[in-house]
Amino acid sequence: RLGCKIVKVFHDDVSLCSPSARDGSCGEDSPIKTRVLTKRRRIASDSDEETDKVPAKNCETSVGKKLAKFKADVSERAISSPPAPRQSPKKEAVTESTTDKSQSKVKQPCLEYNPDKGSYDPIQDASWRHGDKVPYSALARTLEKIENVSARLKMIEILSNYFRSVIVLSPDDLLASIYLCLNKLAPAYEGIELGIAETTLIRTIAQSTGRSVAQVKSDVADTGDIGIVAEQSRGNQRMMFQPARLTVRAVFDKLLEIATLEGKAVRTTRIYLLYLRLFLALALACATTPPEQSYPPDVLNAAKGVPAETFKTRLDELALIIKTTYCTRKRKDVTESDIKVQVCVYMFDLMYLNGESLVRRPLSDRRRLLREHFVPVEEEFQLAISIDTTTMEEVQDFLEESVKGNCEGLMVKTLEADATYEIAKRSRNWLKLKKDYLEGVGDTLDLVVLGAYLGRGKRVGTYGGFLLACYDQDSEEYQSICKIGTGFTDDDLVKHTQVLKECVIPQPRPYYRYDPSHEPDHWFDANQVWEVKCADLSLSPVHRAAIGIVDHEKGISLRFPRFLRVREDKSAEEATTATQVAELYTNQDQVKNQGLGSTKVTEEDFY
Repeated sequence: RLGCKIVKVFHDDVSLCSPSARDGSCGEDSPIKTRVLTKRRRIASDSDEETDKVPAKNCETSVGKKLAKFKADVSERAISSPPAPRQSPKKEAVTESTTDKSQSKVKQPCLEYNPDKGSYDPIQDASWRHGDKVPYSALARTLEKIENVSARLKMIEILSNYFRSVIVLSPDDLLASIYLCLNKLAPAYEGIELGIAETTLIRTIAQSTGRSVAQVKSDVADTGDIGIVAEQSRGNQRMMFQPARLTVRAVFDKLLEIATLEGKAVRTTRIYLLYLRLFLALALACATTPPEQSYPPDVLNAAKGVPAETFKTRLDELALIIKTTYCTRKRKDVTESDIKVQVCVYMFDLMYLNGESLVRRPLSDRRRLLREHFVPVEEEFQLAISIDTTTMEEVQDFLEESVKGNCEGLMVKTLEADATYEIAKRSRNWLKLKKDYLEGVGDTLDLVVLGAYLGRGKRVGTYGGFLLACYDQDSEEYQSICKIGTGFTDDDLVKHTQVLKECVIPQPRPYYRYDPSHEPDHWFDANQVWEVKCADLSLSPVHRAAIGIVDHEKGISLRFPRFLRVREDKSAEEATTATQVAELYTNQDQVKNQGLGSTKVTEEDFY
């Protein structure tokens, strides 16, 4: 009877093997079967001894406990230590090898990132994995794809694909990606800008690629794009070690570090940081604000200048001086009799009132609150003159009235619908209306093309701007009057470039009168005459048109000139004369109202 129970337990416990045991994995050499047989012999031996010493009932109870313990032990071992599988056949080895290869493919990032794919997958088509930092090459490739298309919806699709991958795989890099796409480093209200001029970039490219500054400048003049020059110079440079892969976050942080540098030798430190870490084309893309100085850095640093301490003392006094012709009185010890020009502030909008932001409220509400909470003071604090209208006739009359009142034009705004205030953003709900925008209003002149400036950015390969002049019959010379770069279509620029390249001369003619600061890249024979429209005419310290007629030291310049057409029916000698330019200037309403001698403008008005 005892032997029958042991056999039954043995058969029950064999079923605890894995399913593969039934196919032979629990065979003669199975470790579980070996343990079962050993345990059975020991139990049988113990049971025989106890049978001789105790009654049959107690013997049966003792054996039942031991068998129950044995069964529990076998079950625990089978679960915790499953039987070792047999050696996998060749078919399984091939499968395992294939799996390893597929895993290795997943680990290797795609070198050819293409956000322009029709069915773009933000995970599978990205060139980086989840949790990795976004490679800067992905952003560069995205912007390159956008540059090569003209359809706005396609641009949005490409940029959206890139942002989808960033959001899913590396959300921490989203803010840096957005700022780099906007050519910004921080919100506009923080006032953080890179402040690196083209001269600094050229020096950086020269130092980092082992080329001379003259070579880099020559290439920039030929290509018109300093980013392309940096790429070509980098490609020709031999390196002992492959540099570390740039990431979007690292590039953004380094640019932000450069922009916030302060103290001595900032310019040298910026060059060093650019040379050490950055791909120079990116620095150009973010350098949207060149330093405001009249002379190149090389000229300023050519000799010993004013001691720094003296200059620092003057800064405290000059910091609050506004560069305008209305500041005619001294800042200290001023009496009422010293005030010769009365300055009046005109309020036209209200964005913040008593701790509440009003930018999301319509213009009608903001203007109502402005009128309710502020009391105008005659000739000191007044509200901007405005009208509410829906007809073009009233707009036309109001525009003519504004021009007669020495204003440049009007700002047309929506009053109720979509009338929120858009901070640091252009809006189609605000339109600038100037007299030169309307047919039949504004001044047109026929001017001679003296030279051209090589195009940059989108205009690479063509001329991007031109130097125009009027003709002085008395001195028989061409006097510069403006630089022009607006009013041209892409086809116009290509056509003008092809025609004018046949008129290139190595040096300007002796009868060309111009300022050296406006010397063009290419000079032309005075052959072509263009019809140009402008907003108005102003006195200029740099242009030479009608110099000596209106002012002994200043000429006349066009403000906001715009190309209209080529005057093929006129020769260069038939262009607008200097005398006619002077008459157009003196006949302006603002000049008549202010008096000829008091008309002054800032150099920022000149193109």
